[in-house]
Amino acid sequence: EAGLPMVSASATNKDLPNVVPNQTVFHRIVADDTYQGKGIGSYIAKTLGAKAVVLVDDNSEYGKGLADDTEAAIKANGGSVAKRVTIDPKSQDYSAAVNNIKAANPDVVFYGGYYQQAGLLRKQLVDAGVKATFMSGDGSLDVGFIQAAGPAAEGALIGCPCNLATPDDPGPLGQFFKRFKATIGRDPGIYSPEGYDAANVLIEGILKGNDTREKLLNWLENEFTSMQGVSKTIEFEPNGNVKATQVFIFEVKGGKFAPKASS
Repeated sequence: EAGLPMVSASATNKDLPNVVPNQTVFHRIVADDTYQGKGIGSYIAKTLGAKAVVLVDDNSEYGKGLADDTEAAIKANGGSVAKRVTIDPKSQDYSAAVNNIKAANPDVVFYGGYYQQAGLLRKQLVDAGVKATFMSGDGSLDVGFIQAAGPAAEGALIGCPCNLATPDDPGPLGQFFKRFKATIGRDPGIYSPEGYDAANVLIEGILKGNDTREKLLNWLENEFTSMQGVSKTIEFEPNGNVKATQVFIFEVKGGKFAPKASS
């Protein structure tokens, strides 16, 4: 209602552009959960060649929605879902779910939910002897996942519409990592590159003289075309969604997240 331009670095709920009919303020730098599920599901079915997948979720709007979208994509790409399992995120003991998963003898376990529960689930699966590849979404792309899982985190795969900066990245993303660490004193986290890009979009508009909400929103909607960010090329659809829908895959290696692939 106030006409305040918004450029989100991390909001992935697919319905956000439609919360207020005909709104023009909302924009985001990341693909929504529909594309995240499509990218992850395609990776599981095609790249991993999974024959039997167990999908686990925490019954939250985010976790269940991402698991639903991932399931649809797995099936669309010729994969098979052996079982769906739901856990209580308030619990610390997932033994019943682990036994249920183990009985399905999956080659991939996907978890829709957040990092703390994902880490605990991964640890308990490994402790129970489940050899399946473990994969999760952006809610698990946090050092808290590695801390919760301990050594069991090694080899886990995390998909995200965000492009996490690591010291091994080439080009602008790697340069961003070095500048961030030198300035802030720690590694950039999830959505740090997107946050930087979101800020730079608005800063560009302001530097061009659009120094009121009305002017800046008009520039963002009608004059801004594209920007080469550190995370991706930034271009917006008419509803404010970013045009780039790539999902990036990361692997836990040596106790840290490392780039694995994109889908």
